[in-house]
Amino acid sequence: MSKNYKNSHQLRDGAILLFNRVGAQKPVWHARIKKPGSYPTASQRYLSRSMKTVNYAEAAMAAEDILDDLRYKYKNDIPLETLKLAKLYEMWKATVGIRKNKGRMETIRKAYDLYLLPYFGKTNITDIKPGLVTKFWDWRLDYWVTGEGSKTESCFVGNVPKLSTVKQERQCLKQILKWAVEQDLLHKMPEISVPELASTEEDDSIRPAFTMAEYNRLNDYFDDEYLPKRNEDIKEFWARNPKLNSSHLYGRRMLVNFMRVGIYSGLRPHELLLLKWKHVEHYKFGGEQNVKFNVPKNTKTGARQNVCQPACIKFLSDLKEHSLHTSDEDYLFNTEEGGKAPSPRLKLNRVLKKMKMKTDVFGNPFVPYSVRHTYITFRLLYGDVSIDDLARNVGTSTEMINTHYDHVLNEQKTEILTSTKRQKK
Repeated sequence: MSKNYKNSHQLRDGAILLFNRVGAQKPVWHARIKKPGSYPTASQRYLSRSMKTVNYAEAAMAAEDILDDLRYKYKNDIPLETLKLAKLYEMWKATVGIRKNKGRMETIRKAYDLYLLPYFGKTNITDIKPGLVTKFWDWRLDYWVTGEGSKTESCFVGNVPKLSTVKQERQCLKQILKWAVEQDLLHKMPEISVPELASTEEDDSIRPAFTMAEYNRLNDYFDDEYLPKRNEDIKEFWARNPKLNSSHLYGRRMLVNFMRVGIYSGLRPHELLLLKWKHVEHYKFGGEQNVKFNVPKNTKTGARQNVCQPACIKFLSDLKEHSLHTSDEDYLFNTEEGGKAPSPRLKLNRVLKKMKMKTDVFGNPFVPYSVRHTYITFRLLYGDVSIDDLARNVGTSTEMINTHYDHVLNEQKTEILTSTKRQKK
């Protein structure tokens, strides 16, 4: 008998041990209950619970109820103990999550840290049922509009998630609950539906890209106001911007080159932020200097080569000239301390707000992803490249380009669409 037990009593043929803890201030009864079934270790074989009473009869009755409940669950193939979602998530990360692609794991982590754990973290996984899921979606859709997120200074304030985002977050929850079922930690998979959203997939079919006029206007703002002008004494720049310091200017240069490199390469924002100097490859083609990126494998579509427009050479040169970190293992877009630069969304929002150019002609807000959309749009309108080759270069499918850039393809056919059939005389 453990030295930590006193006043111990065995019930139900030894399946229950009731006792008081040695040294406890109050003689509260505790129970050590043998679980039905076989287990490899003693710690797994027993369930310990406080009966939360000093009355022996009440404690005995409560312990017997727990034992009966365990035996019923065992007989009916129901998990004996319930887990809270936060604990299940940690178990899943330690066994399955470590084998996940880093990019995918980052998506899952964000969904759990921002939404799933704050809402479901302390909930028993057996209690995650359709009614509770519906309440979660109400909370989630309001999070950045009227909920906790709206009280922050995040760039997401006011945003209602798209259907694709909601589906992604549902999948993050489903895959971990499915794993719980496979591990016999949950009896059956709960139904997890997605809410109806006011916006439709058709609304999202046109991707927000800058027009050539908007891009030129943005460039002029960068060159004439946002950064020191060409040949301008740096003291004049500080005089024009008394509230700025060198850290602000460093971040501004990173944003400007992020936008320019993105618009001339078509990489996704996440891919741009993961680029290191070792991924940049200069080469000659047709006697001309060119540059390409060897996109790392921990990205959405895995490792691939991306051929940039020649203008990227001067943007990369400017980036290297003003960056504090330019060794092979350093990120192209970095912080002053040498870490990976954060999402440029907040800085971009401020620039576009100042310029009064926050949305495209369809009312869609410009976002960091707009650099990729602009590249694809410009290549379709002004380039001489097939959709197959373009899709391969940016790591997408021809179907995606046909779906989301159909309005651009339509503009390409202006001559055909505006021509008049001549009547024969």
